[in-house]
Amino acid sequence: AIRAAIGDRFAYVGNGGPDMQVWAGSAAAIAVDVPAGELRRLRAALPIEREFRSDEGRVGLWLRALRVHQWSKNALLFVPLLTAFSFLEAAKTLDVVLAFVAFCLVASASYVFNDIVDLENDRAHPRKSERPFASGRLPLLHGVAVAVAGLVVGVLVAATVSWAFVLMLLSYLMLTSAYSWTLKQYVLIDVLTLSLLYSWRIMAGAVAIDVRLSSWLLAFSVFVFLSLALIKRCTELLVAQGSGLSVLTRLRGQAYPGRVFVLSGESSGVVAGLCRHRGADAFYDKAFDFEQLLSDLHELCKRGAANAPMHAPTSDGPRAVAVG
Repeated sequence: AIRAAIGDRFAYVGNGGPDMQVWAGSAAAIAVDVPAGELRRLRAALPIEREFRSDEGRVGLWLRALRVHQWSKNALLFVPLLTAFSFLEAAKTLDVVLAFVAFCLVASASYVFNDIVDLENDRAHPRKSERPFASGRLPLLHGVAVAVAGLVVGVLVAATVSWAFVLMLLSYLMLTSAYSWTLKQYVLIDVLTLSLLYSWRIMAGAVAIDVRLSSWLLAFSVFVFLSLALIKRCTELLVAQGSGLSVLTRLRGQAYPGRVFVLSGESSGVVAGLCRHRGADAFYDKAFDFEQLLSDLHELCKRGAANAPMHAPTSDGPRAVAVG
């Protein structure tokens, strides 16, 4: 396809892996973060015009991909150990440490897998496009291998604690996956799920050391984490203040007969749901839905033109309003 478009002599930009096949038919190479082994083979095969290396090393990329900074959330597993005053018992302390390791491995595997599944959307996003897999700085096959290995090792470590804890871990994995794929798009359900995910870690810690969890502690954790989740969402909604929400309310309050489309820089499912609740017919993310908005407006105009004569008066107002 490249030869058909520009001829036989071209320089190809790539970062290794499948790019090696394209480089075999190119006149020169431009290498971007190519692994050392592949770079040696590339240098022996053809001239390299430029080499680009990111400042962040490979270890740093993997630390970002695995979301190591998110592991601190799993410290909640230690709460039942502390509240039960069992931290001086070596066996229970070891069980919680193993439970912590298992949660971290499975959570990181989930992050990597979600990044690979959402690859195309992330590449179209101005901020998420810098993620290690979306930017192409880490090979996808390596990501799949690490995700599978993390999940398997995490479950095996959990099995050394107890089978009941394995069930808690797998339930957490299913719940967090459901949140990432679907539940975060629904108002209230998303914050309830977030608070449950935090409380689930405390319950899993209790299962790991086989202690009865106090109903007071459970109730306290649920309300605290629900409050934190609501604060997070309220912050997102504050960002949306002054956008098109008040316009939506006025339009529907005046019984506007046309279609109303919202184009926003806030991609949160909460904001999208709130816009639809206030009467928007469709919601578009400015980052990667702009072309879809233009296409839908064009289709709407074509349908309107088919039902009205050319240069027909538009005394009844526009057929659609786009709120930015």
